[in-house]
Amino acid sequence: MTCFAGPRIAPSNEVATANSVQEQAFMPGDDLGFPVSRNEQRPWGASTVLAGDRGHKVRLLTVLPGKRTSLQRHSERAEHWYVVSGQAWVDAGDDHFPMLPGDTVDIPEDCWHRIENTGKGLLSVVEILWGHYLGEDDIERKEDDFGRPVSRDNEPFSAPTSKDRFTLEPAR
Repeated sequence: MTCFAGPRIAPSNEVATANSVQEQAFMPGDDLGFPVSRNEQRPWGASTVLAGDRGHKVRLLTVLPGKRTSLQRHSERAEHWYVVSGQAWVDAGDDHFPMLPGDTVDIPEDCWHRIENTGKGLLSVVEILWGHYLGEDDIERKEDDFGRPVSRDNEPFSAPTSKDRFTLEPAR
C-alpha cells in the first residue's frame, strides 16, 4: 500500500517558523492559552501537545538517537509530520525513505507507519493529527521495540465506537 505522494521540501521560512514553535514549546512558566502537556515521556523520547481542538491536535515529538516509534496505524485519524531538526527514517505503507529538516509527509488513516531517529542528536517532528477520534487507544501496533502489546492477525483491533467523540488529553 502506498500511503502518500512523497516528502516535500519546505521553504526555509517554514523551517524558521517551526524552529520557533519548538523553542516556545519548552519554555517554563509560559501561558500559551491552550491545554499543553509538557514532556510526556515515551520509551522512544517525548511527546508534547502544543494545541488542539475538536478533530485536530498538534504535538512536538522528540525522538532519542537510535530510537523509533512502534510500527502502527490508526483507524480514526490521519497524521502530517514536519521534520524540524535531526535525521529520520520513515516507514509508511510500502514506502521507506529518509527525512531531513523541512521535509513533510502525510500519513492517511489505516496506513502502517513509524519514524526512527537515525542521527546522533535529537529528532524533532511537529505532528498534526486530525480525524474523528484522537485518543491514544486508537493505535494498532504491528511491531514494537519496547515490549508494548502488538495486535495479532486473530485478534482484530477494536477502535472506539463513538464517531462523535473527540479528545485532547489533559496535561499529566
